[in-house]
Amino acid sequence: HATIVMAHETGHAIQEARGYNPVGRVNGPEVESNRVELDADCRAGAGMSWMVGTDLVEAGALENGIRFFRSLPKTYGHATPVQRAGSFRHGYIHGMRGCRRYLR
Repeated sequence: HATIVMAHETGHAIQEARGYNPVGRVNGPEVESNRVELDADCRAGAGMSWMVGTDLVEAGALENGIRFFRSLPKTYGHATPVQRAGSFRHGYIHGMRGCRRYLR
């Protein structure tokens, strides 16, 4: 699970590098915060897919990620566990470009 969390936090770093301030958004309205977090979850999926392709992590990362996100409780500023798992899956399948759907 540590690898998934690291990939999610890297997603926030990518947001910031692209000029999108995740900290300001996460502390704002919940709808906006959910989008920021779903984007980071999506980028985590894209990153995990890349890591599987380069043998940095073992196959099964998609299933492990979905299971991990579904196990999380719903907290303020984060989408539902099912939404988070779906976002991770979307990123895993469609890559970083597929994550553009969350933050425009």
